[in-house]
Amino acid sequence: MVQPVQGIHIQRGIERYKGVLDTELKTLLAKSNMPYDPYQFADGRVLLVDTLLNFGFLYATREEVFAKLQLED
Repeated sequence: MVQPVQGIHIQRGIERYKGVLDTELKTLLAKSNMPYDPYQFADGRVLLVDTLLNFGFLYATREEVFAKLQLED
């Protein structure tokens, strides 16, 4: 299940849950026209951050994010 995250909680969440920018996923998101910065947390969750609009979406797993991707061949 995807959870919306308000901008005021993003940086604190990244720090608290040891979020690291996932560059591989960022490349795939760009190909899907999804302008998010993906942070992989130590517990396996993924936070997609829209830095322009200051909000995010928290996914339970990386696989859940992949299921949402619309990649063209």
